[in-house]
Amino acid sequence: MSLHMLPIRILCLHICSPSGYYVSTRSPHQDIMSPHILPIRILCLHTFSPSGYYVSAYSTHQDIMSPHILPIRILCLHTFSPSGYYVSAYSTHQDIMSPHILPIRILCLYTFYPSGYYVSAYSTHQDIMSPHILPIRILCLHTFSPSGYYVSTHSLHQDIMSPHILPIRILCLHTFSPSGYYVSTHSPHQDIMPPHILPIRILCLHIFSPSGYYVSTHSPHQDIMPPHILPIRILCLHTFSPSGYYVSTHSPHQDIMSPH
Repeated sequence: MSLHMLPIRILCLHICSPSGYYVSTRSPHQDIMSPHILPIRILCLHTFSPSGYYVSAYSTHQDIMSPHILPIRILCLHTFSPSGYYVSAYSTHQDIMSPHILPIRILCLYTFYPSGYYVSAYSTHQDIMSPHILPIRILCLHTFSPSGYYVSTHSLHQDIMSPHILPIRILCLHTFSPSGYYVSTHSPHQDIMPPHILPIRILCLHIFSPSGYYVSTHSPHQDIMPPHILPIRILCLHTFSPSGYYVSTHSPHQDIMSPH
């Protein structure tokens, strides 16, 4: 185990104000040893309008000590059309005080083909008032091979009307080694048709140290075949302070084998 960990403190406070505001306070990129924590307030309002709109208001990058909170409204509409379309409408970067909301429609279709394909169709950056929706098809196949591989197939940036779907195979393997390692194998950017799959191994170790540290070890960008895995240690501490603060401490980019 590494003796020299330089963890980063993420200080989060989760409370709800009487008005229904959800406050999440965090201070990023600060050493856990530092006595000076300058948390950032994320002010979120979760309400539903009579018309069924979901309103999420938040203000980012503001000091928790600042009396001036300028929240941003995210206006979301979640409805299902008779044809089975899932509509999510949202407007970004608008002040919650502004009476003018220009929501954006995200049109999603969730259906399953008899062959097991999962279809997610969506159109981005379109005004909810626009009658012309040009959704994009995300074609996903979720199956397990006899060897335990998890296959997720998807095709990006294709018009839902197009008869030609060129899905991409994401091959994932989720197993646990005898030592408790969690192995997630995936191969990105490969066509579902080729017989040659060159998966990538993500080796993750989830353990808790006696001091309560949560260790997540992973090695990215390694072929599943090589015997030499050089995992990276992410050291995370999850505790709650007496004042209700949630502390998440982590040290990124440290080799699990390194003693320093």
